[in-house]
Amino acid sequence: MPGIDLIDLRILDQLQRTSNISRVAEKVGLSQPSVSVRLSRLRQHFKDPLFVRTSHGMRPTPRADAVITAARQALGLFERAVAPEGAFESATSQRTFRICMTDVGQIAILPKLLTRLNTVSPGVCIDVLNPTDEIERMLEIGEVDIAIGVTLDKQKGLSTQALFRERFACLVGKNHRRVGKSITVQQFLKEAHVATNIRSASTGLWVLDQALNNHKISRRIALKVPSLLGLSQIVANTDLLAIVPLHLGLAFAEEGHVKVLELPINLPSYRVMQYWHQRYHLDPGHRWLRGILFELFAD
Repeated sequence: MPGIDLIDLRILDQLQRTSNISRVAEKVGLSQPSVSVRLSRLRQHFKDPLFVRTSHGMRPTPRADAVITAARQALGLFERAVAPEGAFESATSQRTFRICMTDVGQIAILPKLLTRLNTVSPGVCIDVLNPTDEIERMLEIGEVDIAIGVTLDKQKGLSTQALFRERFACLVGKNHRRVGKSITVQQFLKEAHVATNIRSASTGLWVLDQALNNHKISRRIALKVPSLLGLSQIVANTDLLAIVPLHLGLAFAEEGHVKVLELPINLPSYRVMQYWHQRYHLDPGHRWLRGILFELFAD
């Protein structure tokens, strides 16, 4: 026998339930001879009579009982898989979502997201990953559910949604000796700066470098760091300035050690997006999480 299909499994299931081949034929939508032929092939396949006639109709052998138990499990799995997909039960879900976020997202977006999830879906877990050159592949194969704050090629099967428009600001220590509530171009160029050496085109920071080059602005860089995560402490405890995305600066300023000033130069803004692969566009849990993010951060 080449293989066992779903009709065979249903025949075994119904024959145990009804003990009557005619009724089995009605249940599975076949003629009685077709059911008899399939049952004969199943007997040959398992080398067992499977069902024998008794005074109470066709009754299964021990071998048939074992096969039918497995058949019902298989049928149940299949029926659940092809059933219409229901709503995502956020209040009781224990699902883990993997989100790729830049440093800015981890500081400015993640706390608000977790606060909301703790209220509406306390069982959900968020697994955060740093951006890599493999983001598009990871979205495609499901290793990452959503990517936020990166710049990706939408032509590679990705869907995208704008969350908010970001602009740059100047981060200064609260007790900076020379910079008060505002900063001039001359001060900005004279003061020493801390900059990041993040140069990946997948992050929004490439916009900053490009804009500074277009304006022919050369900062006096005294320190380069590989991440934005410790930037507030550096700025708070030195006289160094930093150019940061506004939402990140505002999050740092809440700690009370730094202040956020308008830049004295005109730099372009950029949109912060969330990306996901089209394979997961209709997944109820996926749609729910994207909706939460849009509700929290959309302009």
